[in-house]
Amino acid sequence: MWKQLRWFIFLVWACCISSMLQVLPCQPHEISWQSKLSDKTLQDSWTIWDRDFRPHIKPASEQCEFIAACEQMEYCIMTVDDFLKLQVENHRLVRYAHAKSPEEFYPTNDKPRQKNEDVDSVYYHMTTQDLVSPICVICVHDQSGRARKIKLDGSHRLVAAKLCGSRICVCFISL
Repeated sequence: MWKQLRWFIFLVWACCISSMLQVLPCQPHEISWQSKLSDKTLQDSWTIWDRDFRPHIKPASEQCEFIAACEQMEYCIMTVDDFLKLQVENHRLVRYAHAKSPEEFYPTNDKPRQKNEDVDSVYYHMTTQDLVSPICVICVHDQSGRARKIKLDGSHRLVAAKLCGSRICVCFISL
C-alpha cells in the first residue's frame, strides 16, 4: 500500500512538473519599441514592397523615392484593435482572429517560412526585453487612385503584441 501511495505521489509530482514546463500563454505586458525603424526592418520593407507590391501598384517608384519617403515617416502607438480598424492589407490577424498561440497563427499548412521560424520568431518577440523595431506600413495610392495601407514588415511583432495584449508602434510611410 505504501509503495502504491509513493508511486501515485511521484506521478502527480511528475505531471505537475511537466505541465509547468510547457510554454504558457504570454502574460499581458507591453512590448518595448524602438523610436525608429531598424536598418534591417527598412531593408526588409523595401524588399517586400519591391518584390510583392510595387510592380502592381506603383511601378514607377524607385528605391530612392522609397528611402526619401522613409525620411518623412510618422510613428504611432496604437492598440492592435485600432490597427485592424485601419484596414491594413497583408497580415494574418483577421484570418486567425481565434488564435491563442503562435502555433495557431502559423499552422503547419500555412507557414510562410519552412520549419518553425515563424513560431520561434513570435515567441522571441513575446519574451524579449530588447527594444523591438516598429511595424512598417506603407500608405500609397494605386494606379486607380485608391488609397491603400499595406503592412510591409512586422508580422511576427504584430502577432506577438496581439498575444501579449501589448500596444504596437507602427511606422507609416507615405509614397
